[in-house]
Amino acid sequence: MGVSMSSIYNNQDSIAAKFMKAALYKKHAATLTKRRMYSSFHNLQNHARRSGWSRDTSPEGITEKQMLGYVRARLDHGIASRTVHNELSHFRRALKAVMRHEFAMRVCGSRALGVPRASRIGKGLAISNIDFELAMQRASGVTRALLGLQRSLGLRIREALCSGDCLHLWLKDLENGCKSLHVTRGTKGGRGRYIFIRPDNFQTVIESVKAAIEFLDRNDGKLVSSTCLRTALDKHTYRLAKIGICGPKSTRSLRRAFALDQFNYYLNIGNSENIALMLVSRDLGHGDKRQTFIYNSYLRATLEAQGKGLSKFSVRKVSKKG
Repeated sequence: MGVSMSSIYNNQDSIAAKFMKAALYKKHAATLTKRRMYSSFHNLQNHARRSGWSRDTSPEGITEKQMLGYVRARLDHGIASRTVHNELSHFRRALKAVMRHEFAMRVCGSRALGVPRASRIGKGLAISNIDFELAMQRASGVTRALLGLQRSLGLRIREALCSGDCLHLWLKDLENGCKSLHVTRGTKGGRGRYIFIRPDNFQTVIESVKAAIEFLDRNDGKLVSSTCLRTALDKHTYRLAKIGICGPKSTRSLRRAFALDQFNYYLNIGNSENIALMLVSRDLGHGDKRQTFIYNSYLRATLEAQGKGLSKFSVRKVSKKG
């Protein structure tokens, strides 16, 4: 039976607010995670209004029938099963905060609610060298500089845009012969990481950093002039789309190409496939225990297209379970 959470939320709060406050009770979450959770809870609130649920619906009182109705409605509206899996994980987090552990795991599991399994095997390919060079020829100014940073260092788009404060330090480290760079700005969950610089990539990284610094110094310390990071992201994404970096060739494909280069290098110097994947995972900012995820999300489609897939990684390992 759940415990009272009157110290966390009250009856005047909206349904979304109640779930959000419970999910964040004594538990930290990164900014992007908070946004995704709020989106999940807002979707639940909209469904509750359409279905005529009581406004008093909360993590303490939501029923199995209500959860089943919500899931069926989402699937009937064509929402991807992967999205529903993620939403249910947010609901379970809120339920556990009000001590409904058994309900969260027994009733709100994806399998119990009939959500189809969702594979985490990515279908996207690494951008080819020809396509990247073509994009670089079309790009100019800061777009070209940021594109070079993202490809040579495997940066996320947000990390590249926030790298202005680090560029001079990176250049100093590189000129002193450092073989790795510390990325701290714009990272997922605020988790910094060190990126290993391959010997064959060292000069390219230096040139990319210098190009970004040159623009930074001419633009009052900003890579993209904007009032906020959201606007900067929109501007840069728009400029990238104009030079063909969108869809299958989005900035994600740049990270896949970087991951592939790193993986091949680690193999060539004598590491096992497992160790090579672990090192790539660190370089990308996913920690050192995400080998299967890294292979399936970043490398699998490209390697299989080249006839070089790794047989030891099976579909079973990456199927989403309830």
